[in-house]
Amino acid sequence: MAYIRKRGNKWSYQVEWLDPVTGERKRKTKSKGGFIRKTDARIEAEELEREVRVGSYVEENNTTLNKFADEWLNFYAKNSKVSSLRGRTKEIKHFKRYFTKMKLSDITRKHYQAFLDDLHEKGCAHNTLDGIHTTGRMLFKKALEYNLIKTNPNEFAKIPKKIETVEEIE
Repeated sequence: MAYIRKRGNKWSYQVEWLDPVTGERKRKTKSKGGFIRKTDARIEAEELEREVRVGSYVEENNTTLNKFADEWLNFYAKNSKVSSLRGRTKEIKHFKRYFTKMKLSDITRKHYQAFLDDLHEKGCAHNTLDGIHTTGRMLFKKALEYNLIKTNPNEFAKIPKKIETVEEIE
């Protein structure tokens, strides 16, 4: 159920629902900054209600990539060979260095593609980039599975290829 109200000269909303798993009452309020028009507040509240109803609502949290990567590595270690774990640990270091203290939910497709492009420009070999991208796919797939993110930032990412010029061939 959504409540729309005016605070000063701005509009805000509050949506309440029962969590189907725990039976707890949940609440989300949007008042910080507010909305200039009542219609805008109502549209966003209705969208949130729709997400809750169809089960696609993901509650944003403050989990950083660094923290989740460590958790994921612990999970991965239980089901993999030592040599695979060693490789994934190396590849995760690239993510930690680039996305330092960035929240998982804040990483966009544009950020992820820029990450791959940046590694390519710094001279990272194609096979290394492929391994890093594979690790990223596994990492973000698990984050999606745990409902920590709404969309997978590496879904449409492409590994940059080295373009050889005529001078380099000769």
